[in-house]
Amino acid sequence: FKYFVRSNDARRIRQSVGSGVNISDHKGDLVVWLMLAMNLVCFIIITFCYIVINIQTRISSRRSGQDQNPARVRVNRAIQNKITIIVATDFLCWVPFIIISGMHNMY
Repeated sequence: FKYFVRSNDARRIRQSVGSGVNISDHKGDLVVWLMLAMNLVCFIIITFCYIVINIQTRISSRRSGQDQNPARVRVNRAIQNKITIIVATDFLCWVPFIIISGMHNMY
């Protein structure tokens, strides 16, 4: 985890002898931004897949005539609510981490 520290942290800044010039390690910033981007891509893929599941469930219900059955409509609505909760909790758990990590590495 040596790259998951502040960019201006003394552990990541080397100073050349006698010149007073700081040489920053930008590799750590790149690693953090790549991980954040990868997390965003995974979240988008997961969200897209759940949306497709939701659409396919509705289409299947219509084709089979189950959209007229109140019991089946309740079951489908429960599935859709579970999907929404899964995506929303994933979003709410990761977005603060992404924002704080991004702000942490910007300065």
